[in-house]
Amino acid sequence: KEFPAERVVNTYKDSINIQDLAATMGVGYSKARRLLNQYHIDIKHPKTSTGQKEIYDYCCTIAPEGCWKLNNRNTISKELDIFSPVFNIAIEYCGVVWHSENFGQKDSRYHYNKFSECNERNIQLLTIFDCDWIKSAEKIKNIIAAKINKLPKLYARNCTIKELDYKTISEFDNQYHLKNSRVGSLYLGMFYDNEIVLSMTLGSNRFERGSELIRLTGGKYKVLGG
Repeated sequence: KEFPAERVVNTYKDSINIQDLAATMGVGYSKARRLLNQYHIDIKHPKTSTGQKEIYDYCCTIAPEGCWKLNNRNTISKELDIFSPVFNIAIEYCGVVWHSENFGQKDSRYHYNKFSECNERNIQLLTIFDCDWIKSAEKIKNIIAAKINKLPKLYARNCTIKELDYKTISEFDNQYHLKNSRVGSLYLGMFYDNEIVLSMTLGSNRFERGSELIRLTGGKYKVLGG
């Protein structure tokens, strides 16, 4: 597929950055980078990506009292993409390319060090990769809402536990779990008014005798108690 210089230049003028150019032209990041280099065009690196702004806007919508901050540099030694001092929660939005060692100049301990520094200050850090946000935005929104207690609440004492088949639990997990369902040996569901509100998949322990928790999936409610 040919990409004449004029088309690349004109498309790039209307793009925010190289990621937008790649999406508009229907090519990958590497191809977009090669085209810009081929035609000697300076690369515009994103400061706040589209995905990061979408997550920020969502947080402000469900919790305007959170005093959400973009690109915060005053809390830890590294920049926090999104931070709420009210909920003491930070969100790291990771472009797979920009947070790699090759293109992003991030060493292998970059994300661990940021997590550790947040943990020392009692800040919960959520790391979201752009590929997950693109394909599973609604699941991630649900996770964020659960973390800041913005989901409707149920008490476990008002629920019942039932054993499930794989088809039933996989439908629930595929709707709410970021990594979808997994095959196990025992499937359990917590029900409220005949609706699944929590699921658990158990399997054989890989390291010692007994069972291992493979999936624990919350839905559209936050279940309190035990």
